[in-house]
Amino acid sequence: MQLPQFCFVQEASNQKLDSGSTATIALIADGQLMVASIGDSKALLCSERFETLDEARATLVKLYREQGRSPGSSPSREDEKIRVEAAGGYVTEWAGVPRVNGQLAVSRSIGDLSYKSYGVISAPEVMDWQPLAANDSYLVVPSDGIFEKLELQDVCDRLWEVNNRTSSGAGLPSYCSISLAECLVNTAFEKGSMDNMAAVVVPLKPNPVSQSQAREKFTSDKTAEFASGLQMKNTYALPYGTFGPLQLKLAQPSSTIFNELLILSQLLIAGVDIHESGKMWNQSYGKHDLESAQTPLYPMMMESPELRWSFIRKVYSIISIQLLVTIAVAATVVTVHPISVFFTTTGLGFALYILLIFTPLIVMCPLYYYHQKHPVNYLLLGIFTVSLACAVGLTCAFTSGKVILESVILTSVVVISLTLYTFWAAKRGQDFNFLGPFLFGAVIVLMVFSFIQILFPLGKISVMIYGCLASIIFCAYIVYDTDNLIKRHSYDEYIWAAVSLYLDVINLFLSLLTLLRAADS
Repeated sequence: MQLPQFCFVQEASNQKLDSGSTATIALIADGQLMVASIGDSKALLCSERFETLDEARATLVKLYREQGRSPGSSPSREDEKIRVEAAGGYVTEWAGVPRVNGQLAVSRSIGDLSYKSYGVISAPEVMDWQPLAANDSYLVVPSDGIFEKLELQDVCDRLWEVNNRTSSGAGLPSYCSISLAECLVNTAFEKGSMDNMAAVVVPLKPNPVSQSQAREKFTSDKTAEFASGLQMKNTYALPYGTFGPLQLKLAQPSSTIFNELLILSQLLIAGVDIHESGKMWNQSYGKHDLESAQTPLYPMMMESPELRWSFIRKVYSIISIQLLVTIAVAATVVTVHPISVFFTTTGLGFALYILLIFTPLIVMCPLYYYHQKHPVNYLLLGIFTVSLACAVGLTCAFTSGKVILESVILTSVVVISLTLYTFWAAKRGQDFNFLGPFLFGAVIVLMVFSFIQILFPLGKISVMIYGCLASIIFCAYIVYDTDNLIKRHSYDEYIWAAVSLYLDVINLFLSLLTLLRAADS
């Protein structure tokens, strides 16, 4: 597998992607089967339980039974887990699935370079040649997304239904008449599978009905349905014209896959919704995610919304803990007066105060470098949070309670409002990535302004202007970092995503505190 691994990594590098793939290879020769698998894609045989259909009906048992032919390299397997841990990685559950370093759900894959040093390998597991039995009917090679909502036996049961109803077509969706693989994929999709799905089905016995005949009949019927539906319903309005040209093309019956695809592409480009039997058969791109079966967080979303939401929940959980620690430490510093007296009246206290101010800046360097390495990332995050909380507490110790309360309320309202707005705007296609360069420049200006204020103390008006500008900048940073959380952060960047938003909240609070304290004085 060295050549596929090399080619995949090269292509991913050219496109600046850090991604991976699973693979299953099945080879049939001289009545024997050999299977090699990398990851959690599977190969299975659907075999007859009985010699005749009548015997199957008489016992009310389905015709086929599954025989798994590839174990799947899950991190939950003891042998795979031992290899990962020996390489310095760890296995933990996230979203109910065992994952390498809490992220990758497989312990063998092609690509995924960032996990190769943690025991994730591209070597396949090979099941040696095994003879095919006389009652083996189908070889099925599906991706793991099929089994998100289907069991192995469900796959064979579906093939049994298709095999025994194809001649009459009774009770079967129309897509099952075209392709057995498409039938499995659509069945899993309709049951709620949200992962990428693909399948290969190899009949090991002659099919009772010619697939080409069924395909031609489906194409002809579907074309007629499209033409009839468009002529009868006036609700399908094209954005820039009428149905004239499309109706003329659809009026001619089509019997080829090419013509059907041409019609479908024209309808989708025009933004027309196509229905079948009263249900949504497809939609214009951007309204509904066919892959995930859930509403995407933003248009053109190519990942599972469930995984992204799990990542978002994890980040906000970390931020919540950071804020609770900050509140607890700051409240202790403010209420226990000897602490503030020690830091302001003694040389050692003043030195520690300077150290507390610079500690978060110093810790951020190793935190960025180790933010994906457990448990070092959590240790550094704890040091970063506690030191910054102490600095915030000392700042609040010399501020009136009224100003602190006003700053807390304003910060809470602004953060919640901007977060909800960013999710709403992202859902409607807004992108805030363009803010990055402007915000970076604005922070440089704030740093220079702060340095000037230390050397040459400014008046009350200047301090209020500084606090106002800083508040606006960190409001924009909340929108920018929330947008990155929704769209750009990878699943293993939860620590850095939490640090970014936590800093935005703390800096907004301190900016408002500066503004209100200057106004109050």
